Amino acid sequence: MHRSRTVKIECGSSTVSYVVIATSDAGGINELLRAVHRERIAFNSAALTLSLSAASYADVAVLEPGDWPAAADRTL
Repeated sequence: MHRSRTVKIECGSSTVSYVVIATSDAGGINELLRAVHRERIAFNSAALTLSLSAASYADVAVLEPGDWPAAADRTL
């Protein structure tokens, strides 16, 4: 299960910098948060779609709750 939790907006340009994606077990237990750069996400009115393989997504560093980085890694 993947859910968008937070969107980081760049102050200077007012564009999305990254989206924090939450991954958890079926019951919402063991939630892990990862910051995914905007270039790896397709935005539309119905959903956000990741353009990362499951293996690449698993390689994104896990965040501590509330410890949002200034920018997300663009290389993944």
